[in-house]
Amino acid sequence: MKPLFNLFILPVFFIVACNNNESEKQAAPAGAPVIEKMNAVQTAATPSLNGLWELTDIAGIKTDLAKLYPRQKPNLNFDLQSGAVRGSTACNRFLCQVKIEGEKMSFGDPAITKVACPGDGEKVFLEALKKINSFSIIDSNFLQLRADSLDMMRFSKKL
Repeated sequence: MKPLFNLFILPVFFIVACNNNESEKQAAPAGAPVIEKMNAVQTAATPSLNGLWELTDIAGIKTDLAKLYPRQKPNLNFDLQSGAVRGSTACNRFLCQVKIEGEKMSFGDPAITKVACPGDGEKVFLEALKKINSFSIIDSNFLQLRADSLDMMRFSKKL
């Protein structure tokens, strides 16, 4: 009986436990990262940030993006109403605050899962994300993130 429990019931428990629904987000346990609402004046361009963006280019890497991220590319999923961004480093998932004022953008310290990741892709992505201080949206389909005047990362709109 115990092997059946382990094979069928435990996976169902983990799937249900990992599901993020609205009631769980509002009733977060003590010690969970708190996402404060954004206290920024939104321009007409910022609402189009909402949604999923996939990395298409990152500055300063000497290797091909497909080799740096062989399974999947990092992504950002903005929720401007809550002032949060969720995403994937291509290996781990993360959640952090995002502050936007006009074309200025900064990311808070991420809460991140702790899966061991091969290669340097996650490190490169997270280090670049820390440096971001401005952004622009190009043709509603591309997001350019900059550190001062240096283009650091480019994303394409997925949803």
